[in-house]
Amino acid sequence: KARATLYLRFQGDAPYPNLTEGDIRDKFYSFGEIVSVRIQAEKGQAFVEYTEPDACELAIASMNRKELLERNMYVKWARAPKRGEAAAPKRGEEESSSQNNVPKVVRPMAPPGGMSKAPIPKAFTTAKPPAHVAAIAAA
Repeated sequence: KARATLYLRFQGDAPYPNLTEGDIRDKFYSFGEIVSVRIQAEKGQAFVEYTEPDACELAIASMNRKELLERNMYVKWARAPKRGEAAAPKRGEEESSSQNNVPKVVRPMAPPGGMSKAPIPKAFTTAKPPAHVAAIAAA
């Protein structure tokens, strides 16, 4: 199944309300099946992952700029993680020994023999268009 994640953030500055997973599930379960809830309480934000993109879209349309715990919130699509963030350990977590066996990123290499520095053949630089094309261009 395709999954979809929404991002919610409280408007304004800290201190943010004491947000719990139960608070989020109570407000967002009616839009569809929730796979996971990740809360970053110190930043006043959370991520809610649904099993269906349609459920996520309905939750965003219904809950954006609504109130939760007496505070307005923004609700929108979560962006995809930046390249390399998915494999990086989260703050406060230690790398497990199984992650040490993950292969490094493979970068593309130059073709065998290196990059050619040969000039472009003359036939490609001095080609003249057919007469009918030249007549259209001149008009």
